[in-house]
Amino acid sequence: MTTNGDEYELRGPDAEAKGVLTDEGFTVKAGSLARREITPSGKGVPSVHQRLITQGVLEEDGARLKFLKDHLFSTPSGAAAAVLGRTANGWISWKRADGRTLSEVRRIARVEQAHLLSDERRKEIVSRHQQLVNEGKLLPHRELERQYALFRQRFGPSVLSGLDGEPLLSLMHDHTNRDSLVYWLEFKNDDEFKSLEFGGIGGGSALKFRIFRRKETGKWQAGDKSNYPVDIPVEQAVEVARAHRDQLLKGVELLETLAADASDDDYAELQDEMDELAPDVSRLAWGHKYFSLLFPNKLDDYHSPNWQQFHLLKLLQLPPQGKGRYLCAGRFVTAANEAGLPMNHFTAVLGVVHGRLHRYWRIGTQDGDSGPSYWPTMREQSCVAIGWPALGDISWVDGKQEAREKLKGLLQEKYPTRHASLGRDCSQLARFVADIAEGDVVLAADGVTIVGIGRVVGSYEFHPDVQIPHQRQVEWLAEDEWRLPEPNEGLRSTVHQLGKFSENLLAIEQHIQLPSGAKPVGKGGEVQPKRPSRLTGIPGRIQSILERKGQVVLYGPPGTGKTYWAERTTNDLAALSAFGKVFEALDDVERATVVGQGSNAGLVHLCCFHPAYGYEDFIEGYRPRTIDGQVSFELRDGVFKRLCKDAAASPERNFYLIVD
Repeated sequence: MTTNGDEYELRGPDAEAKGVLTDEGFTVKAGSLARREITPSGKGVPSVHQRLITQGVLEEDGARLKFLKDHLFSTPSGAAAAVLGRTANGWISWKRADGRTLSEVRRIARVEQAHLLSDERRKEIVSRHQQLVNEGKLLPHRELERQYALFRQRFGPSVLSGLDGEPLLSLMHDHTNRDSLVYWLEFKNDDEFKSLEFGGIGGGSALKFRIFRRKETGKWQAGDKSNYPVDIPVEQAVEVARAHRDQLLKGVELLETLAADASDDDYAELQDEMDELAPDVSRLAWGHKYFSLLFPNKLDDYHSPNWQQFHLLKLLQLPPQGKGRYLCAGRFVTAANEAGLPMNHFTAVLGVVHGRLHRYWRIGTQDGDSGPSYWPTMREQSCVAIGWPALGDISWVDGKQEAREKLKGLLQEKYPTRHASLGRDCSQLARFVADIAEGDVVLAADGVTIVGIGRVVGSYEFHPDVQIPHQRQVEWLAEDEWRLPEPNEGLRSTVHQLGKFSENLLAIEQHIQLPSGAKPVGKGGEVQPKRPSRLTGIPGRIQSILERKGQVVLYGPPGTGKTYWAERTTNDLAALSAFGKVFEALDDVERATVVGQGSNAGLVHLCCFHPAYGYEDFIEGYRPRTIDGQVSFELRDGVFKRLCKDAAASPERNFYLIVD
C-alpha cells in the first residue's frame, strides 16, 4: 500500500526506472530498465540481480535488465543500487517529475543553513546543563570517555570477531552471565559501568533479544510462530548469535565510514543500509544501544523512535517521514553540536526540559452534529468531558480485555439503539478512562475548529449531576480558535489519539510554546495569565486533589514514602507559587524561603502528631518563660496559628502544612 500517489524517476547510464514509495519499502515498476554492468562499489548488486532473474522479476535486455513486473525493495537505496548497478543514496537519486528528490518530498533533509536550536532554546539547554553538572547529576566528561572505552574493550568489534561457538553465545546473549553483552546493555548499573545513563532498553520480555537462556532450566529459548518462548538446541542458539555478531560488525563498518559532518541525507542512507545489511539487530533497541555506545558522536542514545520524534517535536522540528532508529540521528548530532554538549549530556538535558513521553488527544465538544456545545462547561470547569451518562461511574475500566467486554455489555444494556456504534463507543470510553494519562495534551475540538489546548492533570472522575459526567481535570494552555494542518484527523470521533500526521503535532507544540502563538483568553476576550505549571505523577495527583479540596490524605503501610511524597510535592508547589519553578531549580536563598532557615519559618511547615502533642503545640498555649530568675507564663502560637498568620501577611503566596 503506497503512502502517497507520487511517482519517482531514476536515470543513469543504461538505466531508466520509475517507482513509488510504499509503507513496506520502495516499489520499482514493471518496464523499468536496470544497468547490467556493475561498478566496483556495487559489490552486493550481482547477487540481487541474479536472485531477481531467478524469480522472474528481471530478464536480460541487451546491456540492460528489464523489470517484468513490479518489485518491492525494502529501501529506496536498495532499489536505486539495483537499478544503477552501484551503491546509491536512494533518497537523493529518486526524483519526482518536478525535480524534487525523495528526500525533499519526505522532508528527510532540513535547510542546511538553518540552525536547529533557536538562541532562546540553546541558552535554556546550556543553563539547565550547568545546573545538572553542579548538582552532580551528569557523568563528568572523563568518566564518560572511560565508560565508552571500557564498553568497546569488553564488547567491541575486535572482541566479537575473535569469538565463535558457545563462548560467543555466552558473551552475547547469556543474561545469567553478568559479564555478557545483554546484561551490560540492560541491567548493569554500578560504578564500573552505569548502563542506565546511556538510555534504557528495559521492559518487555527477554525475547526482545530474540534468544535468551532461561535461568530456571539453563535451556536456550526463542519465540515460536506466536512468539511464545520454546526451548531450542544450543546449535540453533549459536547460529543466531553468529548472525547477530556478523550484523553488528557490518553496522560498525557502516558507522565507521559515516562522515563526522554527515548530512540528513547521509543518515537516511545509513538507515537504508542498516535495514539491508543488519536488519535483525539494527531494528531492535539493544542493537541501537550497542552502536550508540561505540559511536556516541554519531548517534543519539534514545533507543526508541517514539522518544526521538517526541523530543524533535518539543524542539519544534518536524521529524523526517520514515521508519527506523537512525533516521533522526543527524538532527540530534546537529543540535548537540549547536549546544556545545556531548550527546549523552544533551539528551539527558532534553529529558529534564521536556519531561516524560506523552500523547496528544482530540476530544469532541459537541453532542452529535447538531447538539449543544459543551466547550463553555469544559473551559469554566477546567476539564475535558464526554457523555454516556447512563453508564454511571466506570472508573473500573482498565486496559484488560475483560473490563472492555464488561463495558461493551453495559453499553448494550443502557444504549440499545446505538448497536451499530457499539465497538466504537466502547473503544472511545476505554481510551478516555484508561489510556489518557496525566501529562498528556488534549485538544478540545468543535468540528474542524480547535477551541482549546490543555494538559491533563487529574485521573478519571465521575460527576453524575451533568450531561457530560465522565471527566478529566485539565490545565488549559490556550483557548483561541484555529485549525490543524490536517484537520480531518479524528474529525468524527469523540476521543481520538493524534499522531498520524506529525504536522498536526508540531502545530500543537508551536501553539503551546511560541510567544506569538495562542494565549489563554477569558470569556470577554481579555488575555488571562497562564495558570501555574503542573506537576506529574504522584505529585500531580496530590496537586489536583489539593486544588479541588484544599487537603489530601496519604495513607499506606510504614516505609512506603508518604512523608517523602508529601514533602517533595509541597516543596515544588510552594516553589512554583513563589518563584515559578520547581524546588530543585531554586538557588540556596530561594530554597530557604520555601523550607525555612533557623528560626525563620518557610512556606512549608511540618509537624508530627504523637501522644504528647496537644492543642498548645498545634494552635496556641501558655508556655513557661524565665526573666531575671522569675518564672512567668506567656501565650505562644502553635504551628498552625503561625502558619495562618504568615499566610495572612503574604496573601500572594501559598503556604502548606504537613501533618506527619
